[in-house]
Amino acid sequence: MDVYRPHRRRTRKLKVAKGGVSKLSTPAAASLIRKVHSTRQLEIIHLSDLHFGNSHRFDPPRTPAGDVPKRTGYPRLLDKLQEDLTDSDPNCQVITCITGDLATTCSDEELKQAEDFINSIAKIPILGSPRTLENLFIIPGNHDVVHDSPDVGTRWRPFVDFSNRLMKTKVNCDDPWSLVRLHDRIDDLSAVILSLNSAIYVEKGKLDQDRGNLKCTQQSRTPKAQVGYSHCSHPPPPSSDSAARRAW
Repeated sequence: MDVYRPHRRRTRKLKVAKGGVSKLSTPAAASLIRKVHSTRQLEIIHLSDLHFGNSHRFDPPRTPAGDVPKRTGYPRLLDKLQEDLTDSDPNCQVITCITGDLATTCSDEELKQAEDFINSIAKIPILGSPRTLENLFIIPGNHDVVHDSPDVGTRWRPFVDFSNRLMKTKVNCDDPWSLVRLHDRIDDLSAVILSLNSAIYVEKGKLDQDRGNLKCTQQSRTPKAQVGYSHCSHPPPPSSDSAARRAW
């Protein structure tokens, strides 16, 4: 888990009255200008590779017969996060980004465990206050895809169903490109967040079976000048394509 404390300067356009005189050219203007142009801090809780499933780190190992033993002495991931995030409120906005590999084999059971975890983390105090689902941003990784199917809809059906339930969206499983989203949160977070899908082309037996791939078409869907923070499950691969290099 990482906690980032980047800074972003918030700016707004100022209206100009007739005759070219700013409506803010008053003694009170200086105070207002300082307010809207002040530096705002955004704290980012970064979680990745949770891998719910049989090999989940916070589950006790199964018995030789394959049974699930009691949890006695085994804390849950949620319990440990609560211990780690008990600091006082930082007096700024806080978001949580989960950057892929929520599951291990992309089974419905694993994604249901991830869904329960996410609904819980949205309700518990994080750095002093509950942060809610609207301040939680999730993207898929290569373990969140049924990677042995050649059919796009079959590969993406479990994750898309999970995401639609959680975020109340209506993405079609045949269109994983729709998981690329631009979140314009200037008004409340002073930030624009771009969620990229680097697992679109993950498929068994193909070059991108275990690695991510981002084409510059994902970036081109969004006005580049607006993006403040972007997140994806894999680091952008090196490319000899000049358009791809410019996108990053």
